[in-house]
Amino acid sequence: MKKYLALFTLLIVACGGGGATSTTVDPDAPERPILTITDEGGFRPVEWILNSPPRFVVTNKGRLLHQGPMVELYPGPLLPNIQVATVDDETMKQIMQYIEDVGLPAITGTTIDNDAAQFVADATNTVFTYLDPNGVSHSYSVYALGFDTQGEKKLINAQLTSLLELLDRTASTTNAGAYVPASIQVFAGTLQFPVDQQFANIKPWPLSSPFADIKEVIPGWKCLVVEGAEAATLLNVFSEANQITTWDEAGVELQLLPRGLMPGEKGCQEPGFSGG
Repeated sequence: MKKYLALFTLLIVACGGGGATSTTVDPDAPERPILTITDEGGFRPVEWILNSPPRFVVTNKGRLLHQGPMVELYPGPLLPNIQVATVDDETMKQIMQYIEDVGLPAITGTTIDNDAAQFVADATNTVFTYLDPNGVSHSYSVYALGFDTQGEKKLINAQLTSLLELLDRTASTTNAGAYVPASIQVFAGTLQFPVDQQFANIKPWPLSSPFADIKEVIPGWKCLVVEGAEAATLLNVFSEANQITTWDEAGVELQLLPRGLMPGEKGCQEPGFSGG
């Protein structure tokens, strides 16, 4: 790929302020997310919420990380299928233009559009987070994105929907490869449901930390982040496991929910569960 945007500068007009700020994307800087899109809350199993990666991450290196297709078999792979593609110059400019048009750089903290909650139950919040060159996050959260809203929010939501469509097209039409993370988040808990003995698959406890020493994040679930050589070893171990693999620690069967962390993710954050 061409070295897009050696110093690509966009002039972002602050909403309502009449002034302007300069937003610079530097591909030579250490990799960091420019845009992260997540689906949060909703009426979904806790295991799904705990182990669900961002829908999209766009980095200043011109990489698009996204969730790949799910394998149609049971039990499926333990690790989520995270793919990474290279974004071309024109698409990157379009992404940055959407960020400008929506006004993400002018948002302080998080702006929440929760209007659809009175009409739609148990939907998710789609959260768009722009990380500016100073490391400051600007987020816009929409409940039930796509529901017909009115006024200024209708235009913003239409632009956000178009941004998602652009990223979906890019993900589906651009050659991608498997994402190899530098660190892994592992949630660990007791078995929630009995395992179908037809598919029982018990493996030795793979973590260097005993279950008792791992920090609890929410009731019933502990979490740790693994990096470096241990993370590389665990990737191999987890790639040979499936969604109903259980892990034997001193005679006790436990459940693990691991996934690679994307750029900008700290890992082991307490998730939100309510969709409204």
